[in-house]
Amino acid sequence: MLAPETILQGNYRITYVVDDRPDCVIYRAIDTREALRVLIAALPQLNEATVEDTRLIAAQVATMQAPGLLALRDHFADGLTYYLVADDPGGRISTGLRATGAGRCRRAKYCSTSIGCCRCWRRCTTASHSCCSAICARAICGHRRSRI
Repeated sequence: MLAPETILQGNYRITYVVDDRPDCVIYRAIDTREALRVLIAALPQLNEATVEDTRLIAAQVATMQAPGLLALRDHFADGLTYYLVADDPGGRISTGLRATGAGRCRRAKYCSTSIGCCRCWRRCTTASHSCCSAICARAICGHRRSRI
């Protein structure tokens, strides 16, 4: 886990941990280049091959646009950890998505946000689901509770 005030990629200053799970840590940070709040998901990978797989998926996800979707601002690897960076909605995403129903998977009861870890996204797209067509933040995605 990264300590507060740690600088990633020379411009993301970690402010605190939002959620800490064995396979994904979500940080709130400041993009010092643009003075914006961002969310950063740290995804530990098993080996270089999984780092490359995650990079390919993140590159595809970065091209997606949809209502309620947090755009992937940046993604990069540092050793065997892959980082995904998105704008920080400041807690507003879940309220907006509940109101509009955006990002809901027809087959997954609780996977109701457009921000989800690449593992969830890969799993959903492999199963022909459309729920996790975005970036990484498993704490928000909630795919553990889904019926995928």
